[in-house]
Amino acid sequence: MIKGGEVIDPSQSIHEKSDLGITEGKIASLRKNIAPEEAREGDILTHSFRGMPNHVLQSNGEVIPELREARKRGVVIDIGHGTRSFSFKVAHSLLEQGFFPDTISSDIHVLGLRGPTYDLPTTMSKFLNLGMDIEEIVQVRGFVNSAPDFRKQPEVINGASDLLEKVFGEKGKHARCALGTSSLPRDITVELEMIIKVRER
Repeated sequence: MIKGGEVIDPSQSIHEKSDLGITEGKIASLRKNIAPEEAREGDILTHSFRGMPNHVLQSNGEVIPELREARKRGVVIDIGHGTRSFSFKVAHSLLEQGFFPDTISSDIHVLGLRGPTYDLPTTMSKFLNLGMDIEEIVQVRGFVNSAPDFRKQPEVINGASDLLEKVFGEKGKHARCALGTSSLPRDITVELEMIIKVRER
C-alpha cells in the first residue's frame, strides 16, 4: 500500500494524489484514502512517515489507532522516503511515541537524486539523527563496473568493508559478496547494497 502517491494517467486526464493498493505487482485499489484496517498480515504500508496529506497522526499528535492495529495484524511499516513522502515532524513524533519503522527504504527516482532523498545512506542518517542506532551491518553486496578480464572485485569492495569495520567495530562485521558487472547507472564505478539492522537508542 502506498499512501499519497502521485497518479498520472494522460489517457483519462488524471493527475492527482491518491492511495494505491498493489498486489503481485498490479494496482488492486486506487482511492483517495485506503484505510489502514484494510491491510492484512504481510502487506507493506509505505510512505508511512509522510506529512500532509494523509499523515498518520491525530490532531493531538498521537499515532492513529488504525496504524497500531495494522501493525498488530502483521502489516509491515515501511518508510519509502521519496521527494515528498517523508516528514521530520511526523517521524520525530512517531519515534517519541515508540513507534519505529519495520523497514527503512528510499523511494529513489530521478526527481529525488539531487534532494531531498539523494540515496539510502542519507535516508539512514536521518533516522540515526532522530534517535535510532545501528545494531548490526548484516550484509554488503558490491557491484564493480569492470572490464571482462578484471578479477579483483573483492579487493575493490574491501574498501567499503574495511571502513564499516573501522567505524562500527564488531557491529560493522558482515556477510559480503563482490560482483563484476559490465555497466552501472550513470557509468558510476561502484554500487553498494546493504542490509542494516537498526534499533532504538
